[in-house]
Formats: sequence, C-alpha cells, structure tokens
Amino acid sequence: MLLFHTKVISQHHVSTSASVTKMDFFHGLEYQFQPNRFSFEIAGEYGIKATYFIRNLYTRFRIGSVYNVLKLDKFQLGPKLNYAFSVNKLHNSSRNTITANEMNTGLEWRYGQKWFVGNSILIGGMVERRFNTLYDKYHNHVTLSYVFQLNVGYAF
Repeated sequence: MLLFHTKVISQHHVSTSASVTKMDFFHGLEYQFQPNRFSFEIAGEYGIKATYFIRNLYTRFRIGSVYNVLKLDKFQLGPKLNYAFSVNKLHNSSRNTITANEMNTGLEWRYGQKWFVGNSILIGGMVERRFNTLYDKYHNHVTLSYVFQLNVGYAF
C-alpha cells in the first residue's frame, strides 16, 4: 500500500525578480503555482533603463512553466519554457511603440523552502515590431533572445 502513496503538496510562490535581457534590465513581481513537479508562473515587469533614464514606461508580461526533474528538500532543478510580451512606448503616438514577442527555453534552479533564491538562464527567439518612418509602415525583425534572471521569494 505504501508503494502507491505519493505526497502531493501544492505550493504558491511570490517573488521579486531582476532580469538581464537583450532589450533592457527588468525588475518585477512573479506568482508561481506548483501543484507537483510542474510549476506555472505569471509575471509583470518593467524596464529599468527605459523607465528611469529614458523616461518612458517599458512593460513586460510573461508566462512560463518549469518541470522540476530534480526535486529535493531544499533544491529544485529543471527545464523552463517562457513566453514574454513587451511594450516599449517611446512617445505618445501609437506609431512610436516597439512590441516584442519572445519564446525562450533553458534551465532554472531554486534553493530554499519557505524563503528561496533562484536563477534562470534562458535562450530563444524574439520577434520585434516597430514603425519605420522612412517607409511609413511597420517592420518585423526576428532576432536571438536571452534572459538571465535572479529571484528571491516566499512560498506559502
């Protein structure tokens, strides 16, 4: 009977993150739900360089999932898949807005139980859309994308 008994504890995590991406340095809040070895996350972030130094709001929203291949008492490690959508509004005109769709994959580790620290290293692709004033139309650019992220959070 003990062979079929599995301990399932779902946890909720709230964390703050700092990320280095190709586009900017981001800071944000993240919520993560972990029903078993899978984790599902949603986050809202803002670009530090654009917001504070260039004075335009640069927002980034992301969702992702992690499968914790290695799940010990205080340590977790697994592959991560992440989608992010960002909007960088350069001026009040809607034509001066840069949007980007990113899809990244890589590894994430986390250490701790109630309070934890974590790190993600991701690489993937990005489609950036911006208005070209020379041709008076929108252009899409496909480019390489990367994310290096640090998290500090609390599980409840």
